[in-house]
Amino acid sequence: MKYPILAMDAARECLEKHRNDDSWSAAPYVRWVGEGDEFDVSQTNSMLKKLSQLKSKLPNPLPTAKGRDFESPASEVVHKSLELNALAASSREFWLWMTFGADSGQLLELVDWRFGTQKHINDVNYGITSRAGTWEGLFARLWWRGSIGFDQNFEDPYDIAKRGDIDIWRSHVIRQEYGRCATVARALIRYQHPDSDPKSKTLTIKKLRELAKRLRIVDATMSYELLTEAQITELIGENVAAIKDST
Repeated sequence: MKYPILAMDAARECLEKHRNDDSWSAAPYVRWVGEGDEFDVSQTNSMLKKLSQLKSKLPNPLPTAKGRDFESPASEVVHKSLELNALAASSREFWLWMTFGADSGQLLELVDWRFGTQKHINDVNYGITSRAGTWEGLFARLWWRGSIGFDQNFEDPYDIAKRGDIDIWRSHVIRQEYGRCATVARALIRYQHPDSDPKSKTLTIKKLRELAKRLRIVDATMSYELLTEAQITELIGENVAAIKDST
């Protein structure tokens, strides 16, 4: 797949001008890389319209406590809207193009709105980060959440993607090595949030953090990819029991 990218320096320049209320455009800096069929840029316009519809139903700017109300349904919108191969999906520069270059930069305004109650929006939310932090950018994170949480065995394939708050997805899935295994991520989300009710939580934050530590230790000695989701769920249950016994 051929897909558009934007270099980090260009993204930084666009963001600086945006913050200074200067006119800016990413268009002169956009390049295409890859081989084969071109990424259909019209997909981003359809995605923007759907995300804007979600935005219209929520406060402006969005309070931090309401972040889940946007990111939960938005993860389905972003993942379902974009047809990406592995190279494009994992490209930091592709997501920089998405934020600053797609639809003449209109998606940037969604980042402003999503984090608008903060005094200074961290650059990482615009995708300006290290390559290791690619999934921290808003649109990359939403796509990854939709991808990891997608399960065609559910009546709603995005049921798992919609569960949970920002913390569990960002701190206990995206930022963890074990979170790269979709089976582990889905099992953990399903265990901690047994249904779609945002108030439905199995473990306290303290116990969830302890479970994450244990999952990291197991990850160092075992290949999660070789286990079924039932086996991983059983493993999670065993570790939770050990945590409760030790407290």
